[in-house]
Amino acid sequence: MMPRRPFMTRLELIVALVVLLAGGLPAWTTWAQDSGATSFTIGSSNGNVVIKRADGSSEMARPGVVLMSGDQLASVGRSEATVNLGSQSGGSGATLFLFTDTTIGVRDSTAGGGGFYVADLAQGVVLARTLPNSSATVQITNESAGAVAQLKQGGMAVATDVGTGTIAVSCDDRTSQVAFPYTDMRVPCESNVVRTLSNQRTIDDSRADSNSPITAAVEAAGTNVASQQQQDNQQTQTQHTASQQQDKDNTTNSPAITASPVAAPPSSGPVRPCNSAVVSGGEGVTNTVHELGARSGSFIFQYEAFSIPDQFDVIYEGRTIFSTNVPVSGNNGSGTSVPFNGSSTQITVRVTGVVGSGTSWTYTVFCPS
Repeated sequence: MMPRRPFMTRLELIVALVVLLAGGLPAWTTWAQDSGATSFTIGSSNGNVVIKRADGSSEMARPGVVLMSGDQLASVGRSEATVNLGSQSGGSGATLFLFTDTTIGVRDSTAGGGGFYVADLAQGVVLARTLPNSSATVQITNESAGAVAQLKQGGMAVATDVGTGTIAVSCDDRTSQVAFPYTDMRVPCESNVVRTLSNQRTIDDSRADSNSPITAAVEAAGTNVASQQQQDNQQTQTQHTASQQQDKDNTTNSPAITASPVAAPPSSGPVRPCNSAVVSGGEGVTNTVHELGARSGSFIFQYEAFSIPDQFDVIYEGRTIFSTNVPVSGNNGSGTSVPFNGSSTQITVRVTGVVGSGTSWTYTVFCPS
């Protein structure tokens, strides 16, 4: 069992929120509608909960709205939502609870056999529950890690830490039937176990210290020391490489870079992996460092500014390699291909929102091709 490290600021916020929310959760949710059809339907939303459709359009989540395959649902900031899966009348239903700063993508929903539902968790915390005596199967995948948490009875909480790349799953109770990180690896819920998967593919079972499955999963996701050590090593190497490059530039008569350098303040949070959505939103300047895992190539940068304009800048080794130049609203569709070539494997994304505007935004840095 790995030793614990101090929780990250974002995890502390989530823990505080889910402790409050967990006490107010009903044993089983009620249905917003009962059409008899198998579907992902918004049951409730609280705060800034946004639906991004597969065609690139966006709308605010409202009870009764149906999500289709390829859609994304994001609870921005201190927001929560419930999603009803299937039909209560058929006895095949289940529910997803989304907590603060959580993004899921709808992957599949099929009728027959009690219902089979797949959602991909890009970031955040989600609690899945099935109705009593339900024959539904719920899968919460994490495509970037190639992992899947499967629920056949009871409930499970799934939490991600985008800084360390750790995913944790805990059981809602000791009678739940849960598998993770593969469908043939049963989690011993009867032993009150929380299971973690690090970005180094190590699997660790430990005792859940909390009575709340949500809190247990969040805490476990933030305690992977091996992943944190790897992240620290990457940051140290990047800083050393940047220092060497600066020394080289200072001794060269002609500058190696002709574009005007733009200083990027260091990120206040951890380095985020590529292929993970950033759904933070907010006013002012937000700088986030992303690990690309390569020193050259091109990556897709996709943003959504919604109705209130924001400016997006992508900075690599002190140079702006992509910028909207001015605050923009809406999105850039399927994204913009951004080339890069240098000695660093990391970029910084700077989002500037007008103070006092109440803006929110999202973006994704996809892994380079």
